Amino acid sequence: MAYSLFGITWLATTPPWASPDEPSSLALGLSTAHGHVLGRTPDYGYEASTFLEQWYRQLTRTVDLPARQYPPALIPCFAFDAGLDASCLEDEPLAPFDLPPEQLAGRDPALAQGVDIRLLIARLGVEGTTSAPRSVPISYNGTYQPFVYGAAAVLAVPATTPTRALFLARLANLLGSLVLLATGIRLLGRTAGPVRWLGAALALTPMALFSAATFSSSGPEIAAAFCHLVALLEWFREGRLSRPVRRGLLLSGVVLAAARSIGPAWLLAFDGTALVSIGLRSIRAQLTSVRRWALTYVAAVGVAMSASLAWQVFVQPRPRQASGRLGSFIRTAFYDMGDQVREQIGVFGWLDTWLPDAAYVVWSLLALLLIVAGMACAGTKARALLAAIAFTSVAAMIGVAVLIAYPVESGSQGRWTLPVVMALPLVAAILIDRRVPNPNPWGRRACVGGVTAIAAVHVLSLWTAARRYAVGVNGDQWFLGNSKWHPPLGWAPWIATALVAAALMAWASCAAPVAAVQTEQPDRGL
Repeated sequence: MAYSLFGITWLATTPPWASPDEPSSLALGLSTAHGHVLGRTPDYGYEASTFLEQWYRQLTRTVDLPARQYPPALIPCFAFDAGLDASCLEDEPLAPFDLPPEQLAGRDPALAQGVDIRLLIARLGVEGTTSAPRSVPISYNGTYQPFVYGAAAVLAVPATTPTRALFLARLANLLGSLVLLATGIRLLGRTAGPVRWLGAALALTPMALFSAATFSSSGPEIAAAFCHLVALLEWFREGRLSRPVRRGLLLSGVVLAAARSIGPAWLLAFDGTALVSIGLRSIRAQLTSVRRWALTYVAAVGVAMSASLAWQVFVQPRPRQASGRLGSFIRTAFYDMGDQVREQIGVFGWLDTWLPDAAYVVWSLLALLLIVAGMACAGTKARALLAAIAFTSVAAMIGVAVLIAYPVESGSQGRWTLPVVMALPLVAAILIDRRVPNPNPWGRRACVGGVTAIAAVHVLSLWTAARRYAVGVNGDQWFLGNSKWHPPLGWAPWIATALVAAALMAWASCAAPVAAVQTEQPDRGL
C-alpha cells in the first residue's frame, strides 16, 4: 500500500514530459499500440554536423499515430535547467521545436563547446534536403525494444490530447510495475523476520518508484528484477518450487527479458546464479515435479528473450568501437560511480534535480551497514555469494558505462544498473534474518528506525521534485503559497498522501512478524 501511494503521488506531481526521453518514449509507445511496431528511417538529405547527431539519426524512426497525440516538443522547456519551473509548459512548443523545417534544416547544432541538444533533436524530425525539407513525426529512441512501451501505451490509445495520453500511459506503466512489486513483497512476507523489510526498502529506491510512475521501460524492468530476485531467494529458502514462487518467476522473467536491451543479461545472471547455488542435480530433480511449469517458463521467457535479442541484433544500431580509449573510459567510469549511486537512489527530472547530500549519505550508510552485517552473519558460502554480488554490481556499472554509454558520447544512468545492484541489500538482509531470526529489541528497533529513515527520504524526494517544478530550485523552500505550477488538485492532497505512505511504511516495519527462536541454519542455496 505504501509503495502504491508513493507511486500515485509521483505520477500526479511529476509534470508532463518530466522524465528522461518521455515525449519520445510516448511517441514510440503509441505508434506501437496503434500497430506500427517499427517505423522507417527518415530520409535525411543533408549531412549530420556532429557524431552525436549521426548517432541519434541511427536511433530515430518515424512514428505513425494521430496528430492529436503527438507530443508538442521532444524536449520540454524546463529540461536540464533546474532553476526553471514547469509553468513554461503553457507556452509549448518553444523554439526550436516551433521553427519551420526550412529553418531547422539550415541551422547547425554544433557549438564551440558541445552541441545544442534541443536543436539537434528538433532537426531529427526534418527529412529531405535543405532546399526542400519536410517535417515528419519521429521518436529518437525508435529502435529501442518496443514491447513494454507498446503494452503500456494501449491504455492511452483513446486519448484526445498528448497530455492525457501521457498520463494514461504512465498509469498503465505504474500498475504493471506495482503488480510486480506486490508479487515480490508478498513472497518476501511468507517468512518472518524484520531485517528483510529493511533490505527491500533499500532496494526500492525513490528512483525505482519515479521510474515506475513515469513513462519509461526502466520502471517495469526494475520492478521485474526485484520480483525475480525475491522469488529466487524464496526458492533457495524453501528448497522447492512452490506455486507462488513459480508464479513470481514466470511473470518477472518475461517482463525482465523483454523490457530493455540489458534485461536478458540481468535475467541470465540471476538464473545462472541460481543454477550454481542450488546445483544442477537438485534443480533437475525439482523441475521434474513441475515439468509443465518448467516447459512454460522456458517457452515464455525464451520467446521474450529471443524477441529482445533479435531486435537488438537486427534493429538496434551498434556504437562505434573505441578500443583505443578503453583505459580512459574505465578510469572515467570509476570516477563516475559516485554519480551512478546517487542516480540509483534518486536524481529526478531529466537528471537535473538532485536530493540534498544528507539523503544520499543516509541511504548509502544504511545499505553499507546492512551489507557489512550480512557478511558478518553469513557462513562461508553465503559470504562468497554476497561478495560475488558486490563484484558483479561494480562490474555492471563500469561495463554499462564503458561499452554502452561512453562510446556514443553519453553518460551512464544509475537506473540502468539498479536491477542488479538492488540484489546487495536484499541478499544481505535475508542472510541476517536466517542467522538471527529473532533479534533482540535493540536490533528490531534499529530495523524500524532504518525503514523510518528511508520513508523520510521518500517524502524528501517528492518534496524536492515538487519544489523544483513549482518554483525552481532557486525558489522558496516553502513553496505551497506561491507555486507557479501545480498538479491536479493542488499540492496539499499529494503531500498528505506521501506522508500517509511514509507512515504506513514505518508502521509495516513495526508490525513485521518475528520468527520463533532458532538455532544455526545451514547455508543451503545461499
